[in-house]
Amino acid sequence: MYLEHQESADSNFSDLPHEQGVEESKKFSMHSVSSYASELSYAGYWSVPLAYIKTTLDKVVPPEGQQGMIDFVSQGGEYKVDVHEFASGHNPHASQPENIGKILVKAVEGLLARGA
Repeated sequence: MYLEHQESADSNFSDLPHEQGVEESKKFSMHSVSSYASELSYAGYWSVPLAYIKTTLDKVVPPEGQQGMIDFVSQGGEYKVDVHEFASGHNPHASQPENIGKILVKAVEGLLARGA
């Protein structure tokens, strides 16, 4: 699936100024369609520690849809999902890199504490 950068900016980078969103969108040339259409062969998310970034301003996957995903992966896994929620659009790495950095550091620290 190819992205149309002007439209992608308004949905995928909705919490950035439009022109900045267009520039961010240009960094993504394609998105795999098979990830939506293919049968899942292994549900790895049920056997590893998980962190989920729930973005409350997301126009692509609204918070209710994100909560559904969180609830789904929480059903069968051996680990509790570590949910981080903040006001961001669909791509918080572009608008809030400092928050993403903190989440990544926390996730790595958790893995190291487990001896991973």
